[in-house]
Amino acid sequence: MARTPSAGQGTTTTVTVNLMGHIFDIVQEKTITIALETPTVRGLIEKITDTYGPDLRKAILKEGTEELYVLVLVNSKDIDFLQKLDTPLTDGDRVDVIPLVAGG
Repeated sequence: MARTPSAGQGTTTTVTVNLMGHIFDIVQEKTITIALETPTVRGLIEKITDTYGPDLRKAILKEGTEELYVLVLVNSKDIDFLQKLDTPLTDGDRVDVIPLVAGG
């Protein structure tokens, strides 16, 4: 696993995140590349919600829980079938954040 040094901070892992639907509307970018000091899906969500604000946090996470309002895929695999929020990320991983859609 290759890692990129970060000034004064040990190492980081760099991943590419594809944002879709209303998540894209909040962030205003379809794809972001982000360096993580905590290389898990949980660390990624913390980093992007800290970076892009409370509207993104509300769109992704149910307040006070770990319940997601989005489908998260790591290299096309659903994190629900991996280690959920504790799914590890490595350099070069592709993470897709897809809003869930319901209706009748």
